[in-house]
Amino acid sequence: MNIKTIAMLTTLGGLFGCASVQSTDDIPVVKNFDAARYAGTWCEIARLPKWYERGQKNVTAKYELDGSTLRVTNRGWCDGEVKTSTAVGHFAGRADEGTFRNRSGLVPDLTHSFVLMI
Repeated sequence: MNIKTIAMLTTLGGLFGCASVQSTDDIPVVKNFDAARYAGTWCEIARLPKWYERGQKNVTAKYELDGSTLRVTNRGWCDGEVKTSTAVGHFAGRADEGTFRNRSGLVPDLTHSFVLMI
């Protein structure tokens, strides 16, 4: 296979994969969310790791309010060393609900963050 064929198949696979994603509208997020009270360091007890977080243990997320956004620094242990990543969370809906779209670097992540319980 040449490189153009591989690129086309990868693109088509990504498009068809996105078409099968289920709606997240029915996820029960925290209402009356107060971002200022949420700021601080949290130990994550349940999560679906992103590709760059795989294999990490003892993960914490530090949230800092920066105007209308939350800056988050994730920290975890993997293979005996600390790994960190930083992203910026933007409210995905109303500012008083615990749902965020995250941006890490120049490329936005394709997932949301949901605050299910505080």
